[in-house]
Amino acid sequence: MPRAKKLRHLLLLSAVALVPIAGVILFYTVGGLGRTGADEQARQAVQDLHGYHPWFEPFWTPPTATMEALLFIGQAAAGSALLCFAIVRLRTRRNR
Repeated sequence: MPRAKKLRHLLLLSAVALVPIAGVILFYTVGGLGRTGADEQARQAVQDLHGYHPWFEPFWTPPTATMEALLFIGQAAAGSALLCFAIVRLRTRRNR
């Protein structure tokens, strides 16, 4: 494999690896748990409605809010890795 192509793959892999690391760093430095997101605001608005009853309860909830956020970060990292893999795979298939 040519050197430029190896370098490009290494840079792409580094960028994909930095996404979850940057998410964790930002989460702990900015203090992500102090804010309420759109999901929490929507949940509160629905619960304020008269006669609201949930259809079902979750079968598992994370022990802490930090664990919930880290699971979300992991899910986002896995999704971005899959998307990057698909893009690279399609580009290399097209260039053959």
